[in-house]
Formats: sequence, structure tokens, C-alpha cells
Amino acid sequence: MELRHLRYFVAVAEERHFGRAAERVGIGQPPLSQQIQALERELGTQLIRRIPRNIELTDAGVVLLREARLILAQADHAIACVGRASRGELGKLRIGLTPDASFSSFVTDAMDAFQKLYPDILITLRESDSSQLFHALVEGEIDIAFTRPPADDERIALDELFDEALLVALPAASPLAGSPALLMETLADQRFIMIPRDIAPVAYDSIMKACKDAGFSPQIIQEAPQLATAVNLVAAGLGISIVPASLQHIHPHDIAYRPVKDVMLSASICLASRRGEPAVPVRNFVKMTRNAASQRNKDANRL
Repeated sequence: MELRHLRYFVAVAEERHFGRAAERVGIGQPPLSQQIQALERELGTQLIRRIPRNIELTDAGVVLLREARLILAQADHAIACVGRASRGELGKLRIGLTPDASFSSFVTDAMDAFQKLYPDILITLRESDSSQLFHALVEGEIDIAFTRPPADDERIALDELFDEALLVALPAASPLAGSPALLMETLADQRFIMIPRDIAPVAYDSIMKACKDAGFSPQIIQEAPQLATAVNLVAAGLGISIVPASLQHIHPHDIAYRPVKDVMLSASICLASRRGEPAVPVRNFVKMTRNAASQRNKDANRL
């Protein structure tokens, strides 16, 4: 028994007429009648009785109609699911992100937009620093990650999405908080709270260079494992830190966030994925996020 045999039978059973059923399934009436007879022989029972100007189902035919409809519906559902999976509309997506990336409205908006477009993709999140996310990506533990550069592994494709401004986070009571923007040299006598270089090497090096160019070496009194921790230490009055602008809504009453006006301080937000990634949901997410970042950068350039 093949699915086409069930489709032929359902057409005859629903139309109650071989001629109309033949038109519906797209074959001639004699071949259709032969197929139904062959089905009856295979099942060892009569399914259809001919009556004047019509046909009717036997008890066995009624049972087969019910079961055939279920089987065909399940087959159609399976075909539809395969098609959706091939288009990346079904499955899962494991996203990694650095702790500071989770504060970025771009990152959260990108995930929200993807989820709305692909509601049947199960998204799970994993938070860690960039180096650990790169390792998890290579090992297949996550599918994609919002990170900071660099990625020193040829197996990883790193898309730099946009540059995010870095701001000086000062205790609100600091005399420097009275200025809308700061010169780098005014930070020379401040106590710095820094993220270790192995966690964010590019940002670390750019901050150290900016300090050197301003004529001083920063007094680092504390290294914090995460930017959010650094911000908490600033709020406690232990020192200052230089953090991405997306964190400036943390402790807004205890901390003053100020730009540096004589040097451009920024850090890149990147999207990391495996090179040659075959999974369609991952490719769809990369494409969507690239397009969103491109539009963001165009809008920023127009301002």
C-alpha cells in the first residue's frame, strides 16, 4: 500500500463518484477503479459498494477513510515540517554573549527580531567572556556569539558589527562629574578599575594607549572579572572605570558617565560563528544581524 492508494481511496470516498474523484486526483476513471480494486484485494475486504447513480462505503471502508485521513494528514505535516526545517524555520539556536553585550539594546533587539520572525526556533543563551565563547563555538557547544575581538582561530568567522563608544564611569560625588566631557589627562590622578587584558585585549590596549598618549600610566587599583562588577565598584566609590556606553543605565544615580573629548575611545561588538556553518537558522541569524548592523551604521553616519 502506498500513500497514493490512500489518496485515491479518500477522493472516491469523499466524492462518492468515480468520475469526479478521477478528475480530483488527475488520472482516468478506469485506472482509478482498478487501483481501488487492487487496494481491496490487498486488504482482503470490500471497501466500496456501487449503488444506482452513486457509491457507498462498507463498514471497512468507513474505518479506512478515517485512518487514511489521519495518515495523509500526518504525511502532509511531515512534508511541511521538512520544508520549514530546510528554510531554517524550525530547530534551535544556541547564542553566546559576553556579560556587557547583554546590556546592548542592539543585541537584545536582534534576538527579539529573529524570534518574532522565526517563533518556532528555540533560542537558548549562554553568558561568558569572549575567549570562553570562542572555545564553546569551536567545540559545538553554542552556535553563534556576540563577542569582543579578536578571535585567534581560523575556524571562527568574526563579523565586526559596529563600534560602541567607551565612557568614563565616575562616582557621582567626584569633582570631575561636573564636566559634561573630560580630557584624558584629567584622569591621571584617578584610581582605575580595569577588566583584565586577557578578557578584553583590544579595549584594554586602547585604554592604556590613550593614557600613555595623555602622558601618564593609569593607577590600577583593582581588576574586575566583568564590566558590571567594575561598575558596581565605581558606584561604591572605589575608583573610576572606562566602560561601553550600553552600561550607562547601571547605577545612574551613583555614577556619572562622561565621554572623553580629546580621544576616540570605542570597542567593537562582533558576531562570531563557525566558518562554513551549514545550519540554516545560524545563517539566517547572521544575515539578519549583519543587515541590522549595516542599517545602524548608515543611520549613525547620517547624524
